[in-house]
Amino acid sequence: MTTLGLALCSAAVLGFRHGFDHDHIAALSDIASVQKDASHAMRLAPLYAFGHWSTIAILGTAVIRFKLVLPHGLDKLAERIVGTTLIALAVYVFITLLRQSPASVPKTRLTLLAQAVRIAFWRMRQLFTSKDLPKPQAAARNYDQRSVFALGILHGLGAETPTQLALFALAANLGGAMKGFLGLVMFLAGLLAVNTLIMAAVAGIFGASTLKPWLLKSATAATAIYSLVVGTIFILN
Repeated sequence: MTTLGLALCSAAVLGFRHGFDHDHIAALSDIASVQKDASHAMRLAPLYAFGHWSTIAILGTAVIRFKLVLPHGLDKLAERIVGTTLIALAVYVFITLLRQSPASVPKTRLTLLAQAVRIAFWRMRQLFTSKDLPKPQAAARNYDQRSVFALGILHGLGAETPTQLALFALAANLGGAMKGFLGLVMFLAGLLAVNTLIMAAVAGIFGASTLKPWLLKSATAATAIYSLVVGTIFILN
């Protein structure tokens, strides 16, 4: 195998390894835990990977093409943002499990955020009008293609993780912009593979537990605990 071939294989291995990062596992578990259909969860997994990779591709292209250095502290800021979303999810899932029946499926962060915005807007209108406006009702909203893609973009901001730094260094030294971008594509291939495997495993666990409500509740609680621990670690750096 040529030197270029070995380098591209290394980029794919880096993508495969990066897919096992804690935030990936927590995010994919989050998505799978609120799907009633395992096949739908499987269709969403590649979108998370593509969203995550799109951020990496933009930053990587800037590094390769313009020889830019990523801003110092970008990883710390990104980790705190991701950690905050994971903790918010964990707290909300725990509250949902305590208030609802064992067979119920927790709402997503997307639902929580949308409802919070509607209530805040409703309260603001109440301050500037004498009319008694009806309180907005909670809408049933699940992860769709756009929200999963956006979540991947957000989690891709942690650009200074060891695997991504190694990828940028490797891609920048492949010998030109086209070869460097090809290295980024190989990273995506590895990332797609491992994200699909993780989603298949998690969706399988939740799918099997739907026949036993107590098992579904236990699996969902375990997901929330994992998100809480990972989010705390990210915030505390």
